[in-house]
Amino acid sequence: MSGRHSESSGWKRPLGEAAVGLVYFAFCLLLDTSAGAWRTPFVAYPDEPAHFVGSVMLHDWLLSGRPLQPVAFAWRYYEHYPFFAVGYWPPLFYVAAGIWFLLAGVGRWQALIVPAACAAGSAWLLFALVRRRAGPVAGFCAGLLYLSLPDVQQTTTMVMVDHFTAFLSLLVLLLSVQLLREPSLAGGIRCALACAAAVLSKYSALYVCALPFALALFSRRLDLWRKPAFWLQPAIVAAIVGPWAWWTAPLAAYGLPPGPHPLSPERPLLFLGGLLHMFPEPLLAPLAIGLVALLLFPSRWGGEELGTGLVAAGSVAFLLISPVGAEPRHLLVAAAALLVLSVFGWTALLSGTSDVARRAAVACLVAGTLAFSLVEWGRFPRPAQYPVEAIVKAVIGDPRWQGCRIMVPSNVEGPFIAEFAWLGSRNPAYQLVRPNKVFASQGWFGNAYSSRVRSPEEMMAYLRRNPVCLILWDGRPPTELRPHERVMDEMLRRYPAVWRPVFALPGGPSEPSAWTVFEYAPQRR
Repeated sequence: MSGRHSESSGWKRPLGEAAVGLVYFAFCLLLDTSAGAWRTPFVAYPDEPAHFVGSVMLHDWLLSGRPLQPVAFAWRYYEHYPFFAVGYWPPLFYVAAGIWFLLAGVGRWQALIVPAACAAGSAWLLFALVRRRAGPVAGFCAGLLYLSLPDVQQTTTMVMVDHFTAFLSLLVLLLSVQLLREPSLAGGIRCALACAAAVLSKYSALYVCALPFALALFSRRLDLWRKPAFWLQPAIVAAIVGPWAWWTAPLAAYGLPPGPHPLSPERPLLFLGGLLHMFPEPLLAPLAIGLVALLLFPSRWGGEELGTGLVAAGSVAFLLISPVGAEPRHLLVAAAALLVLSVFGWTALLSGTSDVARRAAVACLVAGTLAFSLVEWGRFPRPAQYPVEAIVKAVIGDPRWQGCRIMVPSNVEGPFIAEFAWLGSRNPAYQLVRPNKVFASQGWFGNAYSSRVRSPEEMMAYLRRNPVCLILWDGRPPTELRPHERVMDEMLRRYPAVWRPVFALPGGPSEPSAWTVFEYAPQRR
């Protein structure tokens, strides 16, 4: 952990670098296994089912033989599996996951491989950043510490875009540092492509497009701005991102929180607190010492230090002006950058000490990293368990219900639709109906809610005009039901001859409600 390490070391060899990446990837796969993520329905976060269904749709479109009709295909797909947001969200995650599904098949574990690989890739990029300044051992520990953060672990077990975006943003950081060190047209093109990819994964990564220019500015290398490697970058990014942004501009504000954006003096403190909260207490003191030490040695700031500091500041600054909350998944890049900066600070602090002291520091780092990883392993909240897979398998296993319209439970619409998109994908004739859309009106975040139905008779009349074969019902206590759900509960009780229970799962200790599949049996008048 002292000084700049030679690029000719053994860790520069591709075999050593690949071994580090494989260790990180194995860590993420073991985490998914121990957390039971392979068999958990898509209930960890509200956006998770939409990301999965969007990826499955891209996979099915690629196999449809109609590559020039994406919008028409999406509309038809939505009629069957109405829970995705491709268009509001940029497309790159879905394209990557859809292509991966072509190779590995469609399923939950295949989907979880994507965030696991991206989390491991982010850790490897931290290793690459730190290695040149502090050596391969410190670099490996930095990556492992990042993966061991509880919030990083939790997002690794979800089918979410955040690790994908974090990986691409950190890739821009590494390429920007390399471009500063060795300016070249090829390097500038690589950096621009990485910037475009990051933005097309999530618009919150837009700040990375300014990173190469900001790094040159703060490094007092403004002469680089005149080189084609720099001034061509905005044109390349605009050419790639522009058509998609223009085409989907009407959807840009859809799904944003309602009301005015809360720009307040407390907002920076909220994000700073959220960022520091990502680091468990045993890590806070060493992290703070390293950051303070880095501030005390400005003469040692090079491209790595400046670039990492800029990406941390840029990511948080962009979030401050965005209508999002201080959720840990939004702060993955900033957390990774703080870890790297702290290691740089410790390296500067130990640069004037003896070899014995530096070796002792490395030994403490290794021991502390391993202890931290073991203690923090799996220390994150698990999502509630629902018998989604069992119910969906019971439905698709009965040939009587193939190709029918099915109303999914109001409280878990997305997870059920995602499960049907996977397990029932060989029978796309299923048409899933969302009661929250049919019988209620509400905003993206559940705001401005109102029920469209006021009585069981009114709901029954609608379902006679627009029949469904099955209603999947979660028998929760009445106090947990919203108005349109209470009407449905009363309707199912009032018309037992019309809605016959054909499959049921009793509640358990972790899921006290009872699940029932009701079949529609129309009565002759």
